[in-house]
Amino acid sequence: MIHTGHWGCGAYGGNKELMALLQIGAAHLAGVDEIVYHTFGINDAVNRAVTKMDKEILTRSELTISDFIDLLVDSNYAWGVSDGN
Repeated sequence: MIHTGHWGCGAYGGNKELMALLQIGAAHLAGVDEIVYHTFGINDAVNRAVTKMDKEILTRSELTISDFIDLLVDSNYAWGVSDGN
């Protein structure tokens, strides 16, 4: 089990949905069965990431790291701005 959260999405302005996808995808590729994603309250970005993983990524019979990265790049995620922390 891995406990994680929005690393790099505060002071560095990272994209929360992309960060969730990267961490959930990395856990999946590493064979981790359970990930606990800590946020402050309900987080739509994590919900969108889980939905995208379920519908677009994990439905593939085989997922390579290269395929996973290509899917993320093709999604054109934008970097955010610092929240001042």
